[in-house]
Amino acid sequence: MPTLKLTAMGIKAREFTERAYLLRPQLEHLRDEVGFTVFFCAYDNGEQIIQEKIDGFSSVTFKSYIGQRKKLNTSGGGKAICAFLSPPELKKVLDKGLVKLTDNSIYEDEAFLAHLEGIRQRGYAIDDNEGEIGVRCVGAPVFMYGGQLYGAVSISALSDRLPIDDMPKYAKLLLEVAANISKSLGYNG
Repeated sequence: MPTLKLTAMGIKAREFTERAYLLRPQLEHLRDEVGFTVFFCAYDNGEQIIQEKIDGFSSVTFKSYIGQRKKLNTSGGGKAICAFLSPPELKKVLDKGLVKLTDNSIYEDEAFLAHLEGIRQRGYAIDDNEGEIGVRCVGAPVFMYGGQLYGAVSISALSDRLPIDDMPKYAKLLLEVAANISKSLGYNG
């Protein structure tokens, strides 16, 4: 007989799976528009969990996988999440420690906090070779009912295919999809 903890974990996993399944058409549409790999990640206890990954049209695939837990400071989606977390939740992220994966990673607390302010102002985050050299991504936050942060949607591509000067164009599409996903999760802000 399953314990209550195991039952609760199963219910939570089913909720994540159902939400990701319902959002897949929107994520596929975004992939079709931009041609890049699309990720949908949920926030959980100071980390992000990849709930959906839809490969782009390039022959290059990213090694991230559904169910993977990742630090938040080295990806566009993760940084978009951090920028809109409540102060207690952001403290959890910082207490778990920021990681340095490349020389471009922002891994010192004060510098990271200052960086988040720019993300809040723009409404989206950019990972410029911070998680992996040669890879760029842009991410936007996703909210749910009551204005609570749920996670983020992001696109990733090789840096030469996603030039920094083109980020506003891609961010506009991404923000539209993030708003649609948020609305489907009950957010009306």
